[in-house]
Amino acid sequence: MKSKSGFGLMVLTLAACLMFYSTGVYAADVVKIGASHPLSGGVAENASWAVEGIKMVVEETNAKGGISIQGKNLKVELILYDSKCDPTTGVANVEKMINRDKVVAINGDTCSTCCLAQKEVSGRAKIIQVTPIAVHPKITEPGYPYMFRTVNTIDMYAYPFVEFIAKELKNVKSVALLAVTDDYGRSAVKIYTELLTKNGIKITDTEYLKHGDTDFYTQITKLLAAKPDAIYVVSNEDSQNIGTLKQIKELGFKGVLFGCSTYNTDNMIKLGGEKLLEGLYMEGPTFEWVKNKPEVKEWIQRYAKRFGRDANAFSVFGYQSMQLLVDVIRRANTLTDREKIREAMVKSDLPGVMLGFEGKRNFDKNGQAHPYLCVVQWQNGKRMVVYRQKEEK
Repeated sequence: MKSKSGFGLMVLTLAACLMFYSTGVYAADVVKIGASHPLSGGVAENASWAVEGIKMVVEETNAKGGISIQGKNLKVELILYDSKCDPTTGVANVEKMINRDKVVAINGDTCSTCCLAQKEVSGRAKIIQVTPIAVHPKITEPGYPYMFRTVNTIDMYAYPFVEFIAKELKNVKSVALLAVTDDYGRSAVKIYTELLTKNGIKITDTEYLKHGDTDFYTQITKLLAAKPDAIYVVSNEDSQNIGTLKQIKELGFKGVLFGCSTYNTDNMIKLGGEKLLEGLYMEGPTFEWVKNKPEVKEWIQRYAKRFGRDANAFSVFGYQSMQLLVDVIRRANTLTDREKIREAMVKSDLPGVMLGFEGKRNFDKNGQAHPYLCVVQWQNGKRMVVYRQKEEK
């Protein structure tokens, strides 16, 4: 009798354990949040800022006891994978997070090409995914209710930037485009070509570069042959950002230079020097005008103490996105009800949750946030806001 009773107890215990795991509540009492970002390859430097911001939220959340779920404080476990800015790797990451690691939510990717592929997987599994950096417009499009973005699209960057060119730079009547040949670069070329042309500014030529390229003389020579008033450079590799500028100037270009948002880091000064960057106009994130607010300044100090370098827009993008996920899971008060978690995400008060966020209060119907933007210029080694998007009342 004792043997049978003991066997029965063992079976019941095993069954209970299986049920416990199958619901997604883990014996380790943690909240698993996945993150997929390029930790290696040409885009890794750019992504590293966001990853640091993400890690900072996890550390701070756990230091305060974790996330309260149904009356119990659970620590956050970050499941971080290297996407290499490769869509196949990025998709494999998301599949592992969902099927093996049993994550509650996903942060990523930095690269648009990865996000476009990943959202198919996270969407089928009904796991919320938020990208803190990727800007391709189709990442947040109808039909993907579990995909969210806390930053702007490339279209959003382009509108105030082209408005600034048309209003303030009367000497710029023509622009040549030099872009990385991926989803990010080609989407930027498409929207800038449309908007500049609508504003009476001629596109003289468009040339492309590949990830990892270091020699751009052929493309730049072609661009300069058309004698543009300005050149707009789109790349998400820091070395290419600097390499293109150096070679443009080596070939004698004296016109106006425009750069994408990835030029907004102090690493540009370290790699290229003040003289190379002087006068460059860049797509500007909200961070550039809120960084002097007391709460943001205090955070910047904490960030520098933790990571030994100054924060930038990409650091705060990562931080904001993870702040949001932690808050959403807390408000949903569940690790297993995926629809309830999604509903909590939809109802998020973005300025109320995310550090330094200025923009529309809620996600739109496609899961897209609408932060306010600006135009920034490098002046004497400093990033200065020279134009601000008109804020909606």
